[in-house]
Amino acid sequence: MKQYTLINRVLAGVSFLVALITYTLTLQPSVPFWDCGEFSAATAWQQVPHPPGAPLFLIVARWFHMIPIGDPGWRINMVSAVSSAFTAAVVYLIVVKMIERWRPFREGHSPMSYIPTFGGAIIGALSFTWCDTQWFNSVESEVYAAGTLLIAILIWLMMRWNEVAEKRGHERYLLLMAYVVGLAFGVHLLALLVVPAVAMVIYFRRYKFTPWSFTVMLGITGIVFFFLVYKAPLQYIPKLTAINPIIGFMVVVALLGVLWWSVRERKTVVYLSTASFLLILLGFTTYAHILMRANAHPVMNENEPDTVSELVGYLGREQYGNRGSWPRRQETESYYRQYQDKYGEWFEPVGRNDDGTYQYDQVNVAGEVNFLLKYQCYHMYFRYLLWNFYGRVSDVQDAEAAGFSVNPQEKAQFITPTGYPDVFPIRFFALPFLLGLIGMFYHFKRDWKMALAFMTLFLLLGIVATLQQNQQQPQPRERDYFYVGSFMVFAMWIGIGVTGIAEQLGKPKLVESDEEDGELHEQGVGRVGLMTAIVAVGFVMAPLNMAVGGWKAHDRSKNWVPWDYAYNILQSCEKDAILFCNGDNDTFPLWYMQDVAGVRQDIRVVNLSLGQTPWYIWQLKNERPWNAKQVPISFSNEMLKKGEDEEGGLRPEIAREAQTVVIDVPADVMSWATNGKNAQAGKMEWKMRGGDYPGQAQGTFMGVQHKLVRDIMETNHWKRPIYFSSSTQSDVWSGLENYFRTEGMAYRIMPVPQPQNSINLDVMRKCLLGVLPGNDFKTDPSYGFKFRYLNDKSAFFMDDHRRLVVTYRLLYDRLAQYELTEGKNPKGAIAALDKLEQEIDPDMFNMPYQISQEIARIYKEAGAPEKAAKYAKLTLKALDEQKDIDDNGGTSRYSGSPAEVLAARAAMYELMGDYDRAKKEYQTQDQNNPNVRGQIELIDLQQFLDKKDTAGAINQLKKIIAGYGKDSSNTAMQRNAEVFKQRLSELMKTPIDNTSVSDSTAGSSARGN
Repeated sequence: MKQYTLINRVLAGVSFLVALITYTLTLQPSVPFWDCGEFSAATAWQQVPHPPGAPLFLIVARWFHMIPIGDPGWRINMVSAVSSAFTAAVVYLIVVKMIERWRPFREGHSPMSYIPTFGGAIIGALSFTWCDTQWFNSVESEVYAAGTLLIAILIWLMMRWNEVAEKRGHERYLLLMAYVVGLAFGVHLLALLVVPAVAMVIYFRRYKFTPWSFTVMLGITGIVFFFLVYKAPLQYIPKLTAINPIIGFMVVVALLGVLWWSVRERKTVVYLSTASFLLILLGFTTYAHILMRANAHPVMNENEPDTVSELVGYLGREQYGNRGSWPRRQETESYYRQYQDKYGEWFEPVGRNDDGTYQYDQVNVAGEVNFLLKYQCYHMYFRYLLWNFYGRVSDVQDAEAAGFSVNPQEKAQFITPTGYPDVFPIRFFALPFLLGLIGMFYHFKRDWKMALAFMTLFLLLGIVATLQQNQQQPQPRERDYFYVGSFMVFAMWIGIGVTGIAEQLGKPKLVESDEEDGELHEQGVGRVGLMTAIVAVGFVMAPLNMAVGGWKAHDRSKNWVPWDYAYNILQSCEKDAILFCNGDNDTFPLWYMQDVAGVRQDIRVVNLSLGQTPWYIWQLKNERPWNAKQVPISFSNEMLKKGEDEEGGLRPEIAREAQTVVIDVPADVMSWATNGKNAQAGKMEWKMRGGDYPGQAQGTFMGVQHKLVRDIMETNHWKRPIYFSSSTQSDVWSGLENYFRTEGMAYRIMPVPQPQNSINLDVMRKCLLGVLPGNDFKTDPSYGFKFRYLNDKSAFFMDDHRRLVVTYRLLYDRLAQYELTEGKNPKGAIAALDKLEQEIDPDMFNMPYQISQEIARIYKEAGAPEKAAKYAKLTLKALDEQKDIDDNGGTSRYSGSPAEVLAARAAMYELMGDYDRAKKEYQTQDQNNPNVRGQIELIDLQQFLDKKDTAGAINQLKKIIAGYGKDSSNTAMQRNAEVFKQRLSELMKTPIDNTSVSDSTAGSSARGN
């Protein structure tokens, strides 16, 4: 027994170490995107994140943050790595206990006979370690890895209680489970879904199974779980306490009284029930942390729940509203509306209920069921299950599972755009999935009661959670991280599947008895060698297969994109700026940079998503985080303390037309904005617009955030610079876009209208050309961007990170274009594009053809033909990929119209001097089309211009003009002729330098201009 126990513990330790090494090697080196920046900033200063918070996670993560090595973001990411390493060890122990129910330890048997037990367990643990979702969760500072550990601990305690249920003291495992459930409130609520499975195990252990008693157990469990385990700690008792703290105190006293009575009267069931409920409440008390920290008024204090009544709203996530469960298609905004009819006709709601849910007078039941099955069940759950154990086409959003082959459409749409054909598709050839199915069936065969409990876990943590969340299409990101508990159960079945195969194929030999009965008897404990070989093959088929296939796609060790991205936005702004942003990824990393890295704490970041809430506007107006200046806001504090439905409170409205806003501009500001051309005081006037309002063709939705932008503009009086982050969209710009001037990665609001593509040349040069090397950075205002590892081919960047590279390239392209056209500085244009190539490898990230085409053109016009030819070839490659996507029914993010694609291809051949190929592109079109004809004639002319042959160009122009004759019936033809006549006049007056006619209006529609 000692040897068996020692081996078991050693292998649990091996599971822990393998997982820890894996996650440490692939850990993100600093802050990741999404909620990680918020949680990291909240951890560093023990702040209050978005509802319903995660106080236990923040407390534990703070210990990691105090580790005196590494980047602060890396330390907090280690919370997930260590949590998941412990999860691997616990999963190993759970699978051992699952198998021991039919394959227990027996004295006298060799440890080698337990290879199917130990082997199956470590295969299950490492299959989960290297599965897609768990790996993703384990290398970033989110709550899901820690939440999964709590799920695993609860399952292990359930199994351990089942072992000792007839022994004295077994109750301590049930009580410990109750306490862990209470702690889970402070990390993530998904762990609560283990409770019904625990009830099922207790039922099977204590009661005889009958259909009636089983049904009664399910009903009681559902009621107890919903009202006592979930609702009571989260809502009922906090609400009672909010009414009067004495009431909440008396409830606890009453429960203690019942507990004392049950002990005295030896009422075991009452004692266990009451003690368990009290322990859940004890675990839930981590939320006192939220209450205390809110009263300390930290920089991040979301919803400001500094009273018990406000904490109740915080716990109930009231700011997010309420969505009904039927019909399944709920959202009315055009963002969602574009997808809804694909599942069947959808009828819009006719009103709202008091709880905020919609009212409908007509529902297409077939369409709702179709949406539920195809999108919510398959796309938002089963596809994720396949990702983990079957294979994944790529990390581009909405990519399907990858089987033995990938069809041309999937390759074109989901693999080619990644730029990582060596990484994708990730194919496991369905081997782990097959082993998991075998394990599921084998588990039911050998131990159907416990298998039913685990099936309950699998469904509750997976498909049931999916249906409860009622996800709408589309989602801003993939949501597989929600269902990691379900995937953990399936990974356990993979281990059991290998054990089952080993047991069946490695059964002991049957030999004839020496006794006279002549019966056959088993000899030994099984074919150890064969079972060992089967376990080894199972290890290769599942965990090793998954580790090799998924390593590169999960390696974030060189991914500094979120840190650099946030730094670049902040360092685009002048001192004491007000910076509007919107959404998670252009807000949370900025909070991290200010709160943790200490970068640009003078800037007031104004999140316009939160700008719809009065509590946030109140904080902007009245508080001074890091001693930064208050945001100038004229809304009264009284107004900001009122709810949206209260008289005098801030509320959105529907405006039938855009509102005209006029702001005074002082003389000194006007002089600065016009470079001294206008030194007189003036007015800034713009049409304020809101967002789209469904069903109101003539209306515009004026949200509170739009009113906030206007009020800040009016109250600021041009005393501080105001910017929008370049990642914001037009629906939050409030109609100010005509006043935008690009400065780095921010749009500065100017008091006078700006020309299209206006930039601050000096700021752009400093930001883009003064790139800081290595890990250097500045905390005070200092222009100069960071682009770490974007030229390192060994690094891997996820899809949402790769998309940001397009933004960076566009910035360099704009700078180069401005240097060339406005600054008359071709060397400056070349320097900008050369710097781009130096910092961002052109071969690493697929480049939209529109960008590479512009780079090629600028290089050519600036006098760098070799570089122009290089990018022309990259453009042609991108166009070929675009054609592949189009031909295979895919949809590209950067697709162009057929005319634009044709013009781009011809322009690149023309740029490289291959005039025949350029003309052939147009000759595939209608030759009688004036635009097509004009483009072909331009190519003929360009050959002479490139040679600087003035005489040849003049003769060619005369031939072209003569070809048009005196036909006056076609206005397009006349326009072409006039353009060529004008060009002829110019050439006869001025000799050719390095002029191109590519900007001529002749044939412009064929070029897609």
